[in-house]
Amino acid sequence: MLELLVRQPGYAARIQAAVNPAMIETEIARRIFKTWLSLAEEDQGPSFQRLLAAFDDPSAKNLLVGIDDLSSAKPPIEAERLLHDCLADYERRRLRAEQRQALATGRSDDEFAIEAMNRLRQERSAQERKLLEQKRK
Repeated sequence: MLELLVRQPGYAARIQAAVNPAMIETEIARRIFKTWLSLAEEDQGPSFQRLLAAFDDPSAKNLLVGIDDLSSAKPPIEAERLLHDCLADYERRRLRAEQRQALATGRSDDEFAIEAMNRLRQERSAQERKLLEQKRK
């Protein structure tokens, strides 16, 4: 996800709406993400240089530079596909966390399965609408 943030800062709103910082596994990645969100709220948006300048911590700077170097060395990819894959991964993580919490609180697997199916149905409908809109263009 950090690579996507570095390569496509214009996705700030979509990523912010879908990703809960608590779901980010490492502390350094979580700090970078939260800083990126703060910069995204400003008028100019989060450029790589502004994000890098926001950190004094050498480990955060090294990670950002490494991500930038790796992403620059890769062939261009379809940014929308990368965004979709990234958000789908976080959605799977969120659902697994919800399931663990539901099981811990005693909810039945059937209740959770019904809720998950309803969410998937809504997501699929949204994706189908988006594909139809793209075909019309």
